[in-house]
Amino acid sequence: AMEAGAVVAQLLERDAKLSDEIGSVWGEILALETLSARLKQPAFDRLERLAEHLTVQEEDVEVQSQSTSVSPTAAELKQHVVAFFDKHFSADSEDRRAMSSRVYGHKGKEVFESHKGAPGVLSNYSDVRHVKQYLSLYPLAPYY
Repeated sequence: AMEAGAVVAQLLERDAKLSDEIGSVWGEILALETLSARLKQPAFDRLERLAEHLTVQEEDVEVQSQSTSVSPTAAELKQHVVAFFDKHFSADSEDRRAMSSRVYGHKGKEVFESHKGAPGVLSNYSDVRHVKQYLSLYPLAPYY
């Protein structure tokens, strides 16, 4: 619970300089540049929404109303994170995927050319843009 609270505090920390705030806003706008038209709605409140999901309810607080959005308890948040890990990162998971990248220098041009066009190989910028367009979670969290 303390770790989640620390992450929430870091996410909700105000920008110290105007240039930091401007950089955040432009970063949000430019991150959508390669996406299709229907996905080009910047999420300027992305950090606030992420912090809302990570906010942990105290164990001894009673729920006032079931109709309002209730923060999870520390145990529920832990269970959710462990389930997410087990689904996407565990070696036994059927949903686990791996991605490997390789950067070729000038000396490796022949090797690059031999792999170009192979299934699963992204060899130019438009291939990368095409993949990013269909990633539903891109970008989900800030890059720290």
